[in-house]
Amino acid sequence: MSNREYQVLLDQIAADEMANSVLTDEILEALEKVDGFGKNIAEAEVAAAAARQRVEQVRGEAAQQEPALTADIARLEVELQESEATLPEEIREVYRRIVRGRGEDALAVVDNQYCAGCNQQIQLNMLNQIMLGQPVFCKTCGRLLYLPE
Repeated sequence: MSNREYQVLLDQIAADEMANSVLTDEILEALEKVDGFGKNIAEAEVAAAAARQRVEQVRGEAAQQEPALTADIARLEVELQESEATLPEEIREVYRRIVRGRGEDALAVVDNQYCAGCNQQIQLNMLNQIMLGQPVFCKTCGRLLYLPE
Protein backbone atom coordinates (compact mmCIF):
# COMPACT_ATOMS: atom_id res chain seq x y z
CA MET A 1 0.00 0.00 0.00
CA SER A 2 1.37 3.36 -0.92
CA ASN A 3 1.65 6.37 1.29
CA ARG A 4 -0.96 8.14 -0.80
CA GLU A 5 -3.47 5.31 -0.42
CA TYR A 6 -2.75 5.22 3.28
CA GLN A 7 -3.40 8.96 3.58
CA VAL A 8 -6.70 8.62 1.66
CA LEU A 9 -7.80 5.86 4.05
CA LEU A 10 -6.85 8.02 7.07
CA ASP A 11 -8.82 10.93 5.60
CA GLN A 12 -11.80 8.65 5.00
CA ILE A 13 -11.61 7.32 8.57
CA ALA A 14 -11.43 10.88 9.91
CA ALA A 15 -14.44 11.88 7.78
CA ASP A 16 -16.41 8.84 9.01
CA GLU A 17 -15.52 9.62 12.63
CA MET A 18 -16.69 13.20 12.11
CA ALA A 19 -19.94 11.97 10.55
CA ASN A 20 -20.39 9.57 13.50
CA SER A 21 -19.81 12.46 15.91
CA VAL A 22 -22.44 14.59 14.16
CA LEU A 23 -24.91 11.70 14.15
CA THR A 24 -24.24 11.08 17.83
CA ASP A 25 -24.95 14.73 18.61
CA GLU A 26 -28.17 14.60 16.59
CA ILE A 27 -29.26 11.41 18.36
CA LEU A 28 -28.60 12.99 21.76
CA GLU A 29 -30.57 16.09 20.79
CA ALA A 30 -33.45 13.91 19.60
CA LEU A 31 -33.41 11.98 22.88
CA GLU A 32 -33.50 15.26 24.83
CA LYS A 33 -36.50 16.34 22.76
CA VAL A 34 -38.23 13.03 23.48
CA ASP A 35 -37.65 13.58 27.20
CA GLY A 36 -39.07 17.10 26.86
CA PHE A 37 -42.12 15.72 25.05
CA GLY A 38 -42.67 13.31 27.91
CA LYS A 39 -42.84 16.25 30.31
CA ASN A 40 -45.16 18.12 27.93
CA ILE A 41 -47.42 15.09 27.69
CA ALA A 42 -47.71 14.91 31.47
CA GLU A 43 -48.52 18.64 31.65
CA ALA A 44 -51.05 18.32 28.83
CA GLU A 45 -52.75 15.39 30.57
CA VAL A 46 -53.07 17.44 33.76
CA ALA A 47 -54.50 20.37 31.77
CA ALA A 48 -56.91 18.06 29.94
CA ALA A 49 -58.13 16.58 33.24
CA ALA A 50 -58.70 20.09 34.61
CA ALA A 51 -60.55 21.06 31.41
CA ARG A 52 -62.76 17.95 31.66
CA GLN A 53 -63.56 18.84 35.26
CA ARG A 54 -64.44 22.42 34.22
CA VAL A 55 -66.67 21.10 31.43
CA GLU A 56 -68.58 18.96 33.91
CA GLN A 57 -68.91 21.93 36.26
CA VAL A 58 -70.29 24.13 33.46
CA ARG A 59 -72.68 21.37 32.37
CA GLY A 60 -73.99 21.17 35.92
CA GLU A 61 -74.46 24.94 36.09
CA ALA A 62 -76.25 24.92 32.72
CA ALA A 63 -78.53 22.11 33.87
CA GLN A 64 -79.42 24.12 36.97
CA GLN A 65 -80.19 27.25 34.93
CA GLU A 66 -82.15 25.45 32.19
CA PRO A 67 -85.59 25.44 33.93
CA ALA A 68 -85.38 29.17 34.70
CA LEU A 69 -84.27 29.96 31.15
CA THR A 70 -87.02 27.80 29.68
CA ALA A 71 -89.59 29.62 31.81
CA ASP A 72 -88.17 32.98 30.71
CA ILE A 73 -88.39 31.95 27.07
CA ALA A 74 -92.01 30.88 27.46
CA ARG A 75 -92.88 34.15 29.25
CA LEU A 76 -91.12 36.24 26.58
CA GLU A 77 -92.89 34.37 23.77
CA VAL A 78 -96.25 35.17 25.38
CA GLU A 79 -95.22 38.83 25.76
CA LEU A 80 -94.12 38.91 22.12
CA GLN A 81 -97.46 37.52 20.96
CA GLU A 82 -99.29 40.09 23.08
CA SER A 83 -97.14 42.91 21.65
CA GLU A 84 -97.63 41.68 18.09
CA ALA A 85 -101.39 41.63 18.64
CA THR A 86 -101.34 45.36 19.43
CA LEU A 87 -99.81 46.24 16.05
CA PRO A 88 -102.15 47.72 13.43
CA GLU A 89 -103.20 45.12 10.86
CA GLU A 90 -101.34 46.69 7.89
CA ILE A 91 -98.09 46.85 9.87
CA ARG A 92 -98.59 43.40 11.43
CA GLU A 93 -98.57 41.65 8.04
CA VAL A 94 -95.44 43.49 6.90
CA TYR A 95 -93.82 42.76 10.26
CA ARG A 96 -94.60 39.03 10.10
CA ARG A 97 -93.35 38.75 6.53
CA ILE A 98 -90.00 40.36 7.28
CA VAL A 99 -89.56 38.40 10.53
CA ARG A 100 -90.14 35.14 8.62
CA GLY A 101 -87.55 36.20 6.06
CA ARG A 102 -84.85 37.76 8.24
CA GLY A 103 -85.48 36.32 11.69
CA GLU A 104 -84.03 38.24 14.60
CA ASP A 105 -82.32 40.66 12.20
CA ALA A 106 -85.65 41.96 10.87
CA LEU A 107 -85.94 45.19 12.84
CA ALA A 108 -83.65 48.16 13.41
CA VAL A 109 -84.10 51.15 15.66
CA VAL A 110 -83.62 54.65 14.26
CA ASP A 111 -81.03 56.34 16.43
CA ASN A 112 -80.24 60.01 15.71
CA GLN A 113 -81.61 59.64 12.17
CA TYR A 114 -79.39 56.59 11.53
CA CYS A 115 -80.41 52.98 11.00
CA ALA A 116 -78.89 50.95 13.85
CA GLY A 117 -78.61 47.94 11.53
CA CYS A 118 -76.36 49.44 8.88
CA ASN A 119 -75.50 52.92 10.21
CA GLN A 120 -76.89 54.68 7.16
CA GLN A 121 -78.65 58.01 7.55
CA ILE A 122 -82.44 57.90 7.26
CA GLN A 123 -84.11 60.52 5.10
CA LEU A 124 -86.40 62.98 6.83
CA ASN A 125 -89.45 61.89 4.85
CA MET A 126 -88.84 58.29 5.95
CA LEU A 127 -88.53 59.47 9.56
CA ASN A 128 -91.85 61.30 9.20
CA GLN A 129 -93.49 58.17 7.83
CA ILE A 130 -92.25 56.20 10.83
CA MET A 131 -93.65 58.88 13.17
CA LEU A 132 -97.00 58.58 11.39
CA GLY A 133 -97.03 54.82 12.10
CA GLN A 134 -96.38 53.69 8.54
CA PRO A 135 -94.09 50.71 7.90
CA VAL A 136 -90.73 51.93 6.55
CA PHE A 137 -87.84 49.78 5.42
CA CYS A 138 -84.21 50.87 5.39
CA LYS A 139 -83.19 51.35 1.77
CA THR A 140 -79.72 49.96 2.47
CA CYS A 141 -80.22 46.89 4.65
CA GLY A 142 -83.95 46.19 4.21
CA ARG A 143 -84.77 46.12 7.94
CA LEU A 144 -88.10 47.40 9.22
CA LEU A 145 -87.36 50.67 11.01
CA TYR A 146 -88.87 51.85 14.29
CA LEU A 147 -88.30 54.65 16.76
CA PRO A 148 -87.15 53.99 20.31
CA GLU A 149 -89.70 54.50 23.05
